[in-house]
Amino acid sequence: MWCSYFITRLTSKVIRGICTCPVPRVFRQSLWTRAAGIFGMNLAEAQHELPHYPTFDAFFTRELKHGSRPIDSTVSLVSPADGQLTSFGSFTDGKLIQAKGVFYPVGLFLGAESVDFTSGSVATIYLSPKDCHRVFSPADGEVESITIIPGALVPVREPYVSTVPELFGRNERMVIMMKTSQGRLAVVMVGALNVGTMTTPLSSKMVTHQWGQKTRTVSFESPKKVSKGDLLGIFHMGSTVVLVSDYELKFLAKSGPIMMGTSLAE
Repeated sequence: MWCSYFITRLTSKVIRGICTCPVPRVFRQSLWTRAAGIFGMNLAEAQHELPHYPTFDAFFTRELKHGSRPIDSTVSLVSPADGQLTSFGSFTDGKLIQAKGVFYPVGLFLGAESVDFTSGSVATIYLSPKDCHRVFSPADGEVESITIIPGALVPVREPYVSTVPELFGRNERMVIMMKTSQGRLAVVMVGALNVGTMTTPLSSKMVTHQWGQKTRTVSFESPKKVSKGDLLGIFHMGSTVVLVSDYELKFLAKSGPIMMGTSLAE
């Protein structure tokens, strides 16, 4: 376990160093165009021209053009990210669904923030390299706290999701706790191999992938109000977002591709 923990974090740190290495402006257009072709990215949605992005990380976490993701105002919950909706539904007895027949405890996943989350609803969205790697608020409400829970950086794609017990509860994650009109909602950004860094514009102190870090929480004296579509966090490389509510949701979406801002549940 500790060997795997060390290797995945070391590998991710090396990849992070490569991705943040500045690229001369003269090479950026061709490099980013080639990367977009490999991963299947839609460059027409990028806010800036390709030479604007000095590093692969800046290109990978690029901002989208305003209005490229319409927000559905008719439902209570929209997708927080582009990706694949891999699983969703209700949970009871504090057990969340990871994959068909595979579960993990909400207490392990959310840590100290898991109080009162014994039942409710859960949805999991997997982000592939082609997807926008920004995570947005899925609901109107207030952000009460942000918690970083250190862990491993095991891949979160198949077959790992179906075979590694409690994978989402083992990996590093950033728990953004919200209060909505219906109850409490956790937006959890889960790290993975080569996804050793997650950041949030809500607090400059909350940056993952720091060697030897311990679980830490920032609680806001005055909760930060957010609306659907407001930026909550950024994956520096791709991973998974898990939504956990302490109330029942009626899901409207189907498994498969989903875009940020589209209806998820009511």
